[in-house]
Amino acid sequence: MDNVLYRSDETDVYVDEDEWVFVFVLRGPINRASFIVPYQYCAAAFKEAEGKIRGIIGDFSGVTRFEDGALRAVYSQSLSVEVLAGPIIPPLAMIIANEVHAAFVRMASRANRTSDHTKIVYSLQEAYAFIAQYNREKDI
Repeated sequence: MDNVLYRSDETDVYVDEDEWVFVFVLRGPINRASFIVPYQYCAAAFKEAEGKIRGIIGDFSGVTRFEDGALRAVYSQSLSVEVLAGPIIPPLAMIIANEVHAAFVRMASRANRTSDHTKIVYSLQEAYAFIAQYNREKDI
């Protein structure tokens, strides 16, 4: 069951409580503010779920453009401060539609120091498969 935390024309944020996966979906042009909402909800969801969250999915497939300031927002709103500071770093599956998305996700994962835990994928099914495999391999 999905627990919808936030929904707008540009952003959906929810927790899949069947799989305990935090999901954010971004659409349209992405700017600095586009990252603040998902990151804030992610930090709150991790705190509220008390260790149950087994992965994060970021869906960039509907993004049409990365505007100025988007990458700076990734640096300043780093997931590592709130979520990735715990003893277990969750896997991050980032859904993309093209190479521009892939380049942005690669830069963002380096900025957050999560590249070892991040995989670029092309569908929601592939994202869930990566998270399940990662957790099996890490015995989480």
